[in-house]
Amino acid sequence: MCLEDKQKVAEEGFEVPGTTNQPNSNGAMRGRLNKQKQLPPLFVGCHFYFHGNFVSPCPPKEDLIALVKEGGGVVLTREPRPEVLEMEKPTVPYHVAPSSDLSSVSHFIVSQTTTTGHHYNLKGPLICHVSGYWTALVPLKFLE
Repeated sequence: MCLEDKQKVAEEGFEVPGTTNQPNSNGAMRGRLNKQKQLPPLFVGCHFYFHGNFVSPCPPKEDLIALVKEGGGVVLTREPRPEVLEMEKPTVPYHVAPSSDLSSVSHFIVSQTTTTGHHYNLKGPLICHVSGYWTALVPLKFLE
């Protein structure tokens, strides 16, 4: 709703073209088009467990949890156990390319940093340990 015109106006003229790091990503447009196409949100099929404390420069845990929920992800209250997941039929992320090493990962353990210093570290076919920074960047990478 445009406050000046007091009516609904087309969104396209008001979309941000990108971010500081990716100024031409057209993320807002891609997100709007995905929603119009009724594609699932980014984190559908993903489960997240947030481990430990998150301090700057990592985004706050509460912000990351809100991002995951807004993106259709499930926030877990306990760390996932591989032996239990192997007995269940896990979901997989809709938007991950089949060739990606994350294509079969359904559960993400998010912490301040990973043990390897990389943004993510596979811990088996279904679980991946990721940094809070990675979690915040995923929407940007998705929209490239």
